[in-house]
Amino acid sequence: KEFSNYFQCAPNDKFRSSPISQFTNYHGDHFQEWRVFEFARNLNQDAAMKSISMGLAQIMGFNYDKIGYGSVKEMFENMSNSIKSQLDAFFLALSYKDNNTGKSCLDNLKVNDYIAFAGCYNAAGQDYSYGSQIKRAVDIYKQITSDRLYA
Repeated sequence: KEFSNYFQCAPNDKFRSSPISQFTNYHGDHFQEWRVFEFARNLNQDAAMKSISMGLAQIMGFNYDKIGYGSVKEMFENMSNSIKSQLDAFFLALSYKDNNTGKSCLDNLKVNDYIAFAGCYNAAGQDYSYGSQIKRAVDIYKQITSDRLYA
């Protein structure tokens, strides 16, 4: 109930600072997103950190244990203070083996299954869109590097 007083998640994420204020969009405005995050942290720090994407690779906080952190707070602190931690987390996320399938996102890349890769890395929903974009990028890369030694 407390969450619903301040946040709406469907169809677009919205926020209000009091139960009687109007809900407003906040995505796309970096400063507003941080303001909303700080508000959420004051309600429940652990839940707020688990609900955000972190670092260059935009890894969701609820995946903290899959990339070797003991807590989401540890993940947040490390990724807030180090580009190296963000890059390490990206490669750990790509190589994490799903308990159900025994496969990692990298396994999908190795067989050029870009849709499965996108679904693995970013979850279902946008997998066809993102996978198609990745395939186009790979095809363009192959085309422009076909006569190069490093292709």
